Amino acid sequence: KNIFPDQAEPEALGGSLERFGIVKLNRLPTPATAGVYKITVIGVEGSLIPPGTTWKSLDNSTSPDKIFTNDNSFTFTGVTVGLLEIRALDLGAQARLIIDDQVQVTAPIANVDSFALVATIDTNPTEAESYEEYRDSVIQAYREEPEGGSRTDYKKWSRDEPGVRDSYPYVKDGFP
Repeated sequence: KNIFPDQAEPEALGGSLERFGIVKLNRLPTPATAGVYKITVIGVEGSLIPPGTTWKSLDNSTSPDKIFTNDNSFTFTGVTVGLLEIRALDLGAQARLIIDDQVQVTAPIANVDSFALVATIDTNPTEAESYEEYRDSVIQAYREEPEGGSRTDYKKWSRDEPGVRDSYPYVKDGFP
């Protein structure tokens, strides 16, 4: 069963699927990633938001009741509004936020507003690649030979990006 990629099982089950993937794709299945966001925080000059502060998304947000944390400290110096980077503690799209979603600090901080709005999305969360999706990518890599910039190459290059399942490149009429 494990001599060809179409029926190979994952290594966790004693199979060889990842070995085929390393040979043809030069990678393992892509893991899930956490979302990274910048939130608008309001506070009094001199107030400090320590690293490791946790924030919880509100019930009316895209992913309610999820926990986020900031990895760096933030001090209000000369401003009362600032941007703070937070990341989701849960991996994948289950902890996704969009612009204008609200989060609330889980433990009050002196002279800092408890609520903050998502201002920008730095990194969109992605789901982990399933073994079936990985197997399909491996099989496609065996079927499609590189041709130096052809349609096949563009499809392969785009599938190397996490979260991209397929692409449909085309040539515009009258252009090389």
